[in-house]
Amino acid sequence: LIKNNNPKRWKGNILIVNLLKSSAAFSFFNTIFLGENIPKSKQDTIYEHELVHVREKHSVDLLFFEVLRILFWFSPLVYIYQNRVKELHEFIADAKAVKQQGKSGYYQSLLHQILDTNTLSFTNTFFKKSLIKKRIVMLQKSKSSQKSLLKYALLLPLIFAMLVYTSTEVKAQEKSATKKEINQELTDEELINKYYQELVKKDDELSDILEIAKDYDYTQRKYIPTYDEYMRYVAYTRYMGFTFKKFSQKSEQVKPERIKGFDEMISFNRSYQDHLEYLKTDEAKRSYNERADNRTLRVISDDINNLTTEEHQDALEKAKDVLQGSFYRKLIVSDDSESIIITKDNYDGLIQLLTSHEIKKLLEKSQTKKQTNNNYLDEVPFHVVDQAPSHKDCENLVSKEDKKECFSGFLNSHVKKHFNKNVEKNAELHNKRIFARFLIDTDGNVTGIEARAASEALEEEAKRVLNLLPQFIPGRQKGKVVAVAFSLPITLNK
Repeated sequence: LIKNNNPKRWKGNILIVNLLKSSAAFSFFNTIFLGENIPKSKQDTIYEHELVHVREKHSVDLLFFEVLRILFWFSPLVYIYQNRVKELHEFIADAKAVKQQGKSGYYQSLLHQILDTNTLSFTNTFFKKSLIKKRIVMLQKSKSSQKSLLKYALLLPLIFAMLVYTSTEVKAQEKSATKKEINQELTDEELINKYYQELVKKDDELSDILEIAKDYDYTQRKYIPTYDEYMRYVAYTRYMGFTFKKFSQKSEQVKPERIKGFDEMISFNRSYQDHLEYLKTDEAKRSYNERADNRTLRVISDDINNLTTEEHQDALEKAKDVLQGSFYRKLIVSDDSESIIITKDNYDGLIQLLTSHEIKKLLEKSQTKKQTNNNYLDEVPFHVVDQAPSHKDCENLVSKEDKKECFSGFLNSHVKKHFNKNVEKNAELHNKRIFARFLIDTDGNVTGIEARAASEALEEEAKRVLNLLPQFIPGRQKGKVVAVAFSLPITLNK
């Protein structure tokens, strides 16, 4: 919430948030918060101090103590240790930051202002009244006293607990490393066959393919795969080719070119190195960019922090499609090491991609479109819409649930009445299902019909039947007319 309500900018991999009407200064992970009321002459020193917290990953220590406070809320030792560790963090940061300014100037920074400070227990705060005196005293010390060392010896039980915790993590990593070593001992073909056999053991029903893809098809998540991810992908490609070919052989209406495509999938054997070289080509990038799975747009770059003119323009145009349009839901801009995701609800990443003028213009147009488009809201799933689309037979029902049930019943009756049984018979896939999806737009018309089945003939028949649906009374969400998305599984009778 603090990030969203205040201006921010990136400095390398550090996000700097400028707190409006505030003199506070603190950090959390790689984000540094600086109040705009802090004098310019002091900001560099404070930034260097908070940068030490970020680089030393002090936020991890503090979050660990937050977990301990939840688990051992009854123990005062947890609170005492947490305060001691926070003091230690400040002493470490002071010792390194004082080199940038000298002790005299640094003392002035500490004493400058100690009001309007952030007091969250899991953040590293620069202006904290209870610590100012201790920090100045510590800056004048050159060596810890024996008494101080004895105090910190009390941290030994905590360190022991941390070692127990980390040992569990190490064992998990060792187990993963052992698995990797076993895989490394296998040849490419042996590893591919291993993953292929894993797929064979899984249920090969079409309804499970999407779940399988999450684990084996890396292209749904990233552009450059690791070696192991690619071996899984090769096994998945061959398995899917075999599965599709098996289903297609039961139908007489499958085109020869589709059979040829399945055979190419079955024999897919591009090596990992060859695949990495292929991904560098314009053809591969263009193919990946043009994919619209899950209504997602993509831009692939060698370095997303230094986009070329063409990549910058491509990202700008696709950001417009996502923020101002109604079809695309997400933009992913990525290189070999990181990705930036832009959606209607989260567009912070634009700061890294576009100029401030472009962002302002883009968001202004997006807001104008929302205000002027009174007849249309984004599509709403059927199961959550306030008032479902209605057919004349369901119009007099009072209950929302009764109306939804009536509408679903009408669709099922329509499909049963109009579905061509000869297509079903020729497909010889009586125990399979067709997964259909469509929209009922703000005028009540059926649009955007999609269908997925074991054969092209079944898909086309499902689309034909749904195109015969009449015009409906459109659905409403919060009193406004909306497009409603409807998913319809069609089960073929045996």
